[in-house]
Amino acid sequence: GLLWRRGAGGGASSSWAWMVPQQAMAGLSEAFAAIGLNELCYKESPESMRSVAGALSPLALAVASYASGAMVTAVERATGWLAQDIDKGRVDLFYLVVGAMSAANLAYFVVCALWYRSKNIADHGGVELLQTSSKHNADAPPAMAV
Repeated sequence: GLLWRRGAGGGASSSWAWMVPQQAMAGLSEAFAAIGLNELCYKESPESMRSVAGALSPLALAVASYASGAMVTAVERATGWLAQDIDKGRVDLFYLVVGAMSAANLAYFVVCALWYRSKNIADHGGVELLQTSSKHNADAPPAMAV
């Protein structure tokens, strides 16, 4: 079948299809996180730094990708858990380590989120108000930017 096949020794062998849900979930979470990170960088950065802050987001993704590759290499060299044959390796222990790192990252995120204070921007229905000169018309409503 798709999930199990007969191995050379006659026993059941794992298939690549077991990895599809995990990899799909990881891809979706990265896509949603990238959208939120870009929004945060744009909203919370000073106007003169918005393009630099927007460029930091893909840079962080690139650094994380290299760090992930380095972690896989280090775990493989130190433990041998990631064998070429998935049935001979200990991928379960590797994902246990990744899960523990994710839990520590979540705890760190919660601490940072509790201490974080947003920029003080007057929000009127999702539209940021721009300050206009009071010389022209003091009674006019503030200009709106979309």
